[in-house]
Amino acid sequence: MKINIIYMAAGNSSRFGSNKLLYQYNGKPLFRYGLDVLTDVAKTRNDCRVIVATRYDEIEEYVRTLAEPSIKVCHSADSYLGASYTIRNALKSIERAGDELYYIFMVADEPNLTFDIIDGFLNGLLGSGKPAGSLVVQGQNVNPMAFSSKLEPELLSLENDEGGRFVFNRYRENCFGYEVDQKNVNDVDYLIDFTEIL
Repeated sequence: MKINIIYMAAGNSSRFGSNKLLYQYNGKPLFRYGLDVLTDVAKTRNDCRVIVATRYDEIEEYVRTLAEPSIKVCHSADSYLGASYTIRNALKSIERAGDELYYIFMVADEPNLTFDIIDGFLNGLLGSGKPAGSLVVQGQNVNPMAFSSKLEPELLSLENDEGGRFVFNRYRENCFGYEVDQKNVNDVDYLIDFTEIL
């Protein structure tokens, strides 16, 4: 596979007050929004696969019900220690096919990302040849973020709660950007009132 999309669904939700990935947002669990989009992407493209990195049984069980060969689960029990653990576990779980070009890290709390955005981002990224890439909102690099497979050693060297942005910032001046509207990347912390759940 040329593209490995790692869906980061293992966070602590410490600011949210409960497990926000399982929070019922407009009729379905929050984690489903991004994952359902990635399922459609994986079914329509033959150059990518999805690795769902999680430590939650409910999410693992849902992925298994999909019975989609291009979507795999990576159990990441120690993700509570920080983002670097999720990244490391996901990368080590990938069965290499020899033609990996990019790893893309997508967070699981942005319910307004669409198929067209992800598909367009992937197409542009593959055509760019850049070492890194991201969505862009008004000049700001935002998630999802992509990394050339050549940067895997740098990703594996992350520690504690360091995320991919620590690596991305080293290549910011030579990265691929895909412009989107702010509304497409608003996360659930922005979209709902905390008083609803506290």
